[in-house]
Amino acid sequence: MGFASKSRLRSWFLLSVVLAALSVLVLQWTGVVGEIIDTVLPKTSDPDEFKDIEELIVSRGFNFSRHHVSISDGFRIEIHRMWREESRNSSLLPIVFGAHLLGISNSYVMDADRNAFPYANAGFDVWLLNDRGSRYCEEDPNLDPTQQARRRHDFTVVDLGAIDLAEQLDYILRETGQRKVNYVGVSQGATKLFALLAKKPSYNRKIAKATSLGGYRSGCYNHQAMFLPSILSQAFGDFFFEMISKTHLLNRDISFISRIPKPCEFTCVNILGFQSDYYLNFSRFGVYGRFFPAGTSLKNLLWMAQSWRFGCDGNMREFDYDHGLIPRLLMKLGLRSSKNLEKYGTTEPPILDAKNIDIDLKMYYSDGDILVPLEETFKIQKDLNVPGKNLHRIPDWRFSHFNFVIRKGPHAIDEHGEELIVSRGYNFSRHELVMTDGYRIEIHRMWQEKARNTSLLPVVIGAHLFGTSAIYVSDDHVNAFPFAKAGFDVWLLNDRGTRFGNKHSEIDPEKYSYDPHDFTVIEHGVIDLAEQLDYILWETGHEKVNYVGVSQGATKLFALLSKKPSYNRKIAKALSYGGYRSMCHNAHTKFFLPLLHHSIFGDSFLNVLRPGHNLDMDFSSITRYPKISEFVCIHFLDCQSMHFFNTSRFGVYGRAINAGTSRKNLKWMVQGRRFGCDSEMMEYDYDYGLLPRLLTNLGLRRSKNLEKYGSLEPPSLDSDNIKIDLKIYYTDGDALVQPEETFKLQKDLNVPDKNLHRIPDWRFSHYNFIMRKQPHAIDVHGPNFFKGIESEWNPMMSEDV
Repeated sequence: MGFASKSRLRSWFLLSVVLAALSVLVLQWTGVVGEIIDTVLPKTSDPDEFKDIEELIVSRGFNFSRHHVSISDGFRIEIHRMWREESRNSSLLPIVFGAHLLGISNSYVMDADRNAFPYANAGFDVWLLNDRGSRYCEEDPNLDPTQQARRRHDFTVVDLGAIDLAEQLDYILRETGQRKVNYVGVSQGATKLFALLAKKPSYNRKIAKATSLGGYRSGCYNHQAMFLPSILSQAFGDFFFEMISKTHLLNRDISFISRIPKPCEFTCVNILGFQSDYYLNFSRFGVYGRFFPAGTSLKNLLWMAQSWRFGCDGNMREFDYDHGLIPRLLMKLGLRSSKNLEKYGTTEPPILDAKNIDIDLKMYYSDGDILVPLEETFKIQKDLNVPGKNLHRIPDWRFSHFNFVIRKGPHAIDEHGEELIVSRGYNFSRHELVMTDGYRIEIHRMWQEKARNTSLLPVVIGAHLFGTSAIYVSDDHVNAFPFAKAGFDVWLLNDRGTRFGNKHSEIDPEKYSYDPHDFTVIEHGVIDLAEQLDYILWETGHEKVNYVGVSQGATKLFALLSKKPSYNRKIAKALSYGGYRSMCHNAHTKFFLPLLHHSIFGDSFLNVLRPGHNLDMDFSSITRYPKISEFVCIHFLDCQSMHFFNTSRFGVYGRAINAGTSRKNLKWMVQGRRFGCDSEMMEYDYDYGLLPRLLTNLGLRRSKNLEKYGSLEPPSLDSDNIKIDLKIYYTDGDALVQPEETFKLQKDLNVPDKNLHRIPDWRFSHYNFIMRKQPHAIDVHGPNFFKGIESEWNPMMSEDV
């Protein structure tokens, strides 16, 4: 299920989920849920579910101690210390973990080899903190029960930072004799550090280094989780808090969920924002549910909802007691005085000034985090002046906000990249490039040390339509692997608008969902490919590369060479697997509706639907339904036959292959049906379509081509500019790029017949240039061509390769 459909599902089910949750809580309080599940379902066999924090730590060979910190306003909070005696290094500064929202110190020790344990293994003295309002907080016994109940829930993250965190840090420094600590904050664990430093800048000198894992300062950009709290806040404000302030919010043992794995999986992936089950170990959910959620206050959630109003401009504030329709109405009628004036001495809450925060901070964020969106991370970077080198992206949409804490492997963040390459005995490195127009794209390098031949030119593989570098390493012995095994230094490229190219250095974060999708394959070639090639040549010291383009991977090379002929000298040899310059000869009925639609509305419809990725979604679930996926593949996706597919790998392909593009790019392909058959290919035609041309002729619309290009027609992509040593491979089974397109390509680029290679097998489809269950003749012929070895073309050779 894709991101857009998940968003709709969350929106439709939001109210029902809240009501269901309240019902379950009522039953939970009465013990009914526990009795039902204990009667019907077997109890868990995971021994960790019934261990307290000391047992979780000591059972893994670490030392442990409890400490109680008396807070100045009467709370008493228990914090925990862990270390490994044999590796302890007293010269290292302590590591302090701040509890996340709804979390306690247990969160960081639920799984071995993750979170707190690697630090203790490395010799650090590790401290695990807790907050007021959680299970490890006790109230001042001198207060009467009514006062205790109210005070226990009268707090926001500002109090957690400026009071609880500050005094726990002071305690740790006294206890250890150190003057500074290193700090790790996950989610709200980072938020309260930011609140502390904004309120009390003197604490900057007590923080040596800090790490933010999915941290935030506001809920400004979170339009899903903040929707319901924001409505409550806008309507009732502090009045709502006054009515139900005694509620201890979300402090429940839900360990029973481990015994209902399917509903649990559905809820996590489709409702709670986990995005995917890839990093989740459902057998451990009994342990997770025992310690999470561990409590917060309604006032804290209302503060986050208020940040929807004042967080976007950078002026984060403390809790606004006068916020909301009812409080302000009562004040206007003289029935209520300003509580802000009573509390702060001003009618507006004090600002949490970001300029007061001055620490060495590293920030980690994930493509799959919908609770702390990219815009929030980039805004923090800007507000706190975090250098670009300290901003670290996890380029995996499956890695959700929760996976910063719970995951089934130690930082296993990319199944289709480094892990797949390294696990097969190859070397790997990541490289992030900033394009001249601000896009930031990650590319990957792989080689096999024992076979590497530095005299060979690098092999560069360009991503296909909807694809990323991940797909070329999804199967053993095909695609990228034969080149690396033959001794080549292999570079796997990516494009803007995909999972490895959805960041920008300059675009206003508030427009982030708008601008990054204004591109076609022309920009992929003329900007992205050109600058990635220049980087590779600089990095390797070579003057030329060998290029492999599958489908649109070849198209963008042709676009680059048409627009910038100087790049011909940087390409030694090139391979086109199912490549095309236009879709002119694709007479498939699937193109009829887009062609008709675009012929009428043209670019005007693009402006309406502009925001958003197109086809960036997870199809891995298809592996569970082999018959259905086979039917869809053959009858709707033109797979022709299952002969060359390994259907057991469809889960892997489904995660990697639909990685995003722009609607504008697809419309450019549709335009190719008009100007690609009997003339040169052109750039994007902004005036194309019946409606735009009618409006232009009536004087109701100016020619966008004239504004963009200085002419009424788009510039042509002159094929005479393309002069490279090119081999073209095509197949009888390709319903997307048909033989007529290949022959036109051969003619336009003057490719000799000896470099035109046909696969005379109707079962070998367009997709089999990427996905195939065993090596094919192309996996031998390509590397040999780049090595200058003339080998016989035997297109029926596959299993014997």
